[in-house]
Amino acid sequence: MVRTGTHVRIQAKRASDEIQIGLDAPQREALHKLLNALIADEYVLYAKTKHYKWNVAGRRYKEFESLLQEQTRDLDAFLDEAAGRIHDLGGQADGTLEHALGHARILGRPVDMDDSFKVLRDLLSCHEAVVRHLRSDADRCGAEFGDDGTKAFLINLLTRHEKMASTLRHGRWASVADSGHAIHVENPAGLLAVVMPFLAG
Repeated sequence: MVRTGTHVRIQAKRASDEIQIGLDAPQREALHKLLNALIADEYVLYAKTKHYKWNVAGRRYKEFESLLQEQTRDLDAFLDEAAGRIHDLGGQADGTLEHALGHARILGRPVDMDDSFKVLRDLLSCHEAVVRHLRSDADRCGAEFGDDGTKAFLINLLTRHEKMASTLRHGRWASVADSGHAIHVENPAGLLAVVMPFLAG
């Protein structure tokens, strides 16, 4: 069994060495590392979104559950696509929990489930962080590695995260000019507390 496993690893390495796509082995290895960092981010965001979806409560429970269900499906697809890109470059995707916890660049700790405003803000913050990392990584792919294919892949993923962030940002929220706060309309008392001083003059 050991010999067989060793034989398989040797064959996989030979297959990787034979890749002729205009990127040498060190370039591809750097890209594998970059994309596996992305997988760690997507993994943590997927798990956090799933956690919120399982435990969301409140008057608009069904609405939130539907939104989070859709976003977990999208994130699951992103993970598969990132893993596929790594395989295209002759690498191995690291989908272990240990890797995700050790390499994710976003926070994994969830917020208070009793506050839907905080839940949406937390997810929004995570998507925005992923967008920033994707933008930086896409620039590196072009400038450092000369890999326009991975750059295009990351930019495409970036725009999809921007769309998900926009959905969270423009949910049923109200923004009061000059107040310095965003107030969720599910809390009318909080909205009035901010608005009334301005109306009173």
